[in-house]
Amino acid sequence: MNNNEPITLGKVKKGASGKPIIVVIIFLFIGAIILFLPTIINYFGEYNIIDLVKNGQIIDFIANHDSYINKNNNVSTPETNKEEKIYINSKTVIKESDFTLSNFILTEDKISFKVNQEKSSNLDEQYYYLILKKDNEYLAYIRISNSISKENIIEYKFKNKLKSLLEIEGSIKKYNDNDYPEFTLSSDETGLASLNCNLDTDTYEYILENNKLIKIKQTLNYNDNGNNEDYLKEFEKYTTLTNKINTNNGSATITENYNGFIFTTDIDLKTYSEKINSNYYSLNTSSNKINFDMEAKGFDCK
Repeated sequence: MNNNEPITLGKVKKGASGKPIIVVIIFLFIGAIILFLPTIINYFGEYNIIDLVKNGQIIDFIANHDSYINKNNNVSTPETNKEEKIYINSKTVIKESDFTLSNFILTEDKISFKVNQEKSSNLDEQYYYLILKKDNEYLAYIRISNSISKENIIEYKFKNKLKSLLEIEGSIKKYNDNDYPEFTLSSDETGLASLNCNLDTDTYEYILENNKLIKIKQTLNYNDNGNNEDYLKEFEKYTTLTNKINTNNGSATITENYNGFIFTTDIDLKTYSEKINSNYYSLNTSSNKINFDMEAKGFDCK
């Protein structure tokens, strides 16, 4: 054997030398996440990064980080009839004497929030509104009511998409009859006029005389969603309501069709006074109040 010949101790397979490097990189990446996790948590504060991504707010959050953090955890207790401004986000809480608003979810298309009643009062009879605005421009007036909420959640779709979700100001105001803005309908020579308000499959026609309410007509198309239990429950509910209206000087019908059923009413408020729902206003209610209040419930009125 030639002492100068090289001795082969082993062979490294092609590609094997790269694997330890990949393992090291993975461990370094995990270590970096663990090391900087407190910083990441502190950066996002009490905001949920998953919610920010789902709501399309993550870019706006990063670009306006300081404003988001500084405006977080708004808690307000406004006095009735005073518009105390706060900023709306997921941690905002607005307290009134009769209720508390919380769990706000704000997107460019809509807003939803939870209503927790402090007292067993009927919010249908108290005309509270959540007022939203940005840069002194009013974005929406949203009615706070018992009957329009499902599981105490009120959802309102904006007429126009919001350009930014940052620094949306919110306030609560209780309206009296004289607080509503002027709204006059075109009438015929006898002073009669009508206001039609529509939301999804529910339509109301308000007949007014000299801008004072005298009659209400409703047409509700209830579409069967395939849940037989839900359908039977709703059909029984409106059948009972139909019978109640017809036995109290009103006129109502319920008719089943291929899609579900159609519920209609024709109520002369001069002879009918039983309460049906919060969209049935009392005799001589002004056009100002009806138009404003129905729009604040999400209806389109014209």
